[in-house]
Amino acid sequence: MKFFKTEMLALFVSISVMLLSLPASAFCTPDIGLCQPHPEPDEIEVADFSSKVQIEFSYSYRPQNGGPSRPMQNGDKLHSGDSYKIQFTPKEAGYVYIFQYDSHHQLFRLFPTTDFIGTDDYENNLNPVQAHLTYFVPGEGRSFVLDQQVGKETLHFFFFKKRNPEIEENYRAWLYFRKRDDRAQIERAPITAYIDKGIEAIRTDNGQQLVCEGSNCVSSITFQHLP
Repeated sequence: MKFFKTEMLALFVSISVMLLSLPASAFCTPDIGLCQPHPEPDEIEVADFSSKVQIEFSYSYRPQNGGPSRPMQNGDKLHSGDSYKIQFTPKEAGYVYIFQYDSHHQLFRLFPTTDFIGTDDYENNLNPVQAHLTYFVPGEGRSFVLDQQVGKETLHFFFFKKRNPEIEENYRAWLYFRKRDDRAQIERAPITAYIDKGIEAIRTDNGQQLVCEGSNCVSSITFQHLP
């Protein structure tokens, strides 16, 4: 579990949201309108790209004991209490999805989020994102704070030219099964179906720029969460 904080006050908001790629039968939940047939996880198709797209992004963190903000690199070691944030600037309009996966098999959705509805800048945490506008996750002047649950953590950054209904419907389905505490349904399918798809089409520049071609656009960075 991660928490938000502002520069003045910690906002203890749980963001424990798991995304799971579920089989077709898992989506047939009439009371939430999810009875559309869907492909098996290894057959999922994502939004197509007709041309090369670019989006600049960066990860930074600040140690709990103070000091300046530092760039986060793949393989870095962070500690419980450290704060971190994400910044990105799309070169064209599209849809961004950011998830964080930890060693306890929990997947948290960091963007988009409705956690800040009612604040002046809540629309900056929603899709679609606009070209040449800089976005801050969880928000300008806010940060995530690492809790006491240690282990390897991975941030997955997705960009699509078009809305990705598969990701969004998987999220809604998980909320439904989580409410029912239906662990069998939650655990039936791997969560990496989207992450693994199209990896060969990715080129990254030290976590600062993502250039994608093909049907999928995703970048991942892993860090060690220590006590």
